Amino acid sequence: MGASLRIGNQRLLHHPRGNCASHLSARSRLAHILARWPFWLCAVIAAGIAWRVLDYILRYPVWADEASLCLNIIHRSYAGLLHPLNFHQVAPLFFLWTQKCIMNQFGTSALSIRLLPFAAAVACVPLAWLVYRPAFGPRSALMATALISCSLTPVRLACDAKPYSIDLFFSLIFVGATIRYLMAPARLRWLVVLCLLAPVAVGFSFPCIFVIVAASLAAGWQLWRNGKFRVLPVWIVLIGVAVLAFVMNYLWIIHPQALKTRSYMASFWKHQFPPHNLGIFWWLIKASVSEMMSYPFGRNYGFGLLLTPLCLIGVFRLARSRGNAWGILLAGPFVLTFLASLFGHYPFGGAIRLQQHLLPSIAILSAWGLRTVLRVLFHKPLDRRIARGVIIGAAAALVGYTFVQMPMDIHSPYGHGFRSMMTLRRIVHQAFKNSGGHTEVMAIGPAWRTARQMEPEIYWYLSTQCTVCNATLRLRKRPLENAHASLWILNFWLPKDASAGRSANQLIAHELAETGLHLHLMQNKVHYFGQLGFNYHQAYCQVEHYAP
Repeated sequence: MGASLRIGNQRLLHHPRGNCASHLSARSRLAHILARWPFWLCAVIAAGIAWRVLDYILRYPVWADEASLCLNIIHRSYAGLLHPLNFHQVAPLFFLWTQKCIMNQFGTSALSIRLLPFAAAVACVPLAWLVYRPAFGPRSALMATALISCSLTPVRLACDAKPYSIDLFFSLIFVGATIRYLMAPARLRWLVVLCLLAPVAVGFSFPCIFVIVAASLAAGWQLWRNGKFRVLPVWIVLIGVAVLAFVMNYLWIIHPQALKTRSYMASFWKHQFPPHNLGIFWWLIKASVSEMMSYPFGRNYGFGLLLTPLCLIGVFRLARSRGNAWGILLAGPFVLTFLASLFGHYPFGGAIRLQQHLLPSIAILSAWGLRTVLRVLFHKPLDRRIARGVIIGAAAALVGYTFVQMPMDIHSPYGHGFRSMMTLRRIVHQAFKNSGGHTEVMAIGPAWRTARQMEPEIYWYLSTQCTVCNATLRLRKRPLENAHASLWILNFWLPKDASAGRSANQLIAHELAETGLHLHLMQNKVHYFGQLGFNYHQAYCQVEHYAP
């Protein structure tokens, strides 16, 4: 006996007789909330966005790959970006043009050059839930969303002025639109959405074409199996638009860039292309459990040994229970990327940043595989609560990992390489801090003949200052004749070239004496870089400051 609150036939609350005011204790209520997926969905989305925002506002120093691409953007016109890029760079045209527009409007600060990837990465967090929830249920969608939102690599790439976050964004959109079509094959609108987005996606992302082809094949398979030939013309238009967009992009952008960088890329990514012999089978096994599958922690820590089997279980279970179209959609990008690597066109495995177009498939297949395993282990109705608890616990663990990693990002996100880049940025900003017409900044390096031969980070920081840097060994006398003249000499040298570095200093000192200018040495300090650019694993910079 007791007091109850009912709405229709649903009893919402029940209070025992004589104790109507005694509700559930605060601890019981908290436990009830923590056991429900809506709370952890909010936690996952909040943690993923907060982590990305934190890394963005920390304004990490620009590293070599970012600097190499951004140097092409700031030194070229919109038409110039149609031509093959310098510094061994390749990038989609729409991405380059958008970045050019942003830099023209907002400048070349770290916040500006990373604005577009950051916006795409933040949008991916709630977008993942919207993509997976209708087809896979709340808990599998929660797990997949947590893997995308709270993994290290997608967060790092959110603050990288490269198109990797764009790859993930458009891949998620195409996977989501195709899922909606597979759920209701008679509806035309999702095929129309795919047709409209295909040329835009190809212009912003090179590897997105693998997802587009897989989505088109999945839609075609579903159309053939269901006999819904009313939508056949729209599907043909989708295939035509995707092929036309890719061919135009390939002829104008990809092929010219590939011709210029083919030898360098073949050497740099040689381990991500399979051998053309029987060793290809062992190579494929290693690639399938390599860094490409190392979520959530990134690098090759062995997590691919867990995620890869889960993905295989997930794709077979999905294809068996819902049809082959679902397997084609989610496993197709892997197969197509592997085929591209087989012909030497795109790396497979290895570098996780190049495989962001596979993350939508990895996230949901691993979540679906985990769900399948848990259903086998806990098949009794009373044990289903344990299975649900495991999924909630995995999402909670990823949220906890996020809040552990955020303070580490504040301290030192890239280890020794981060400290070297911070030192370089501080040196350059110090030299240009109060620069004007009476300031001369000289940058000297091993075997430098022009500024374009500098390491990308050095060239980027020097070329984005308000005063033009002097990259020759010849002093310009006019700026130094002012009573408030200031001369900064940044002499970069390697341990093996120490004698050349000292010779350059002596040459400048001799030339300074010949000019008759009365400048005195105010600062002379040597900085050590553990890692600088692609080539300098150990380097030094001697900073000299002269003033009247």
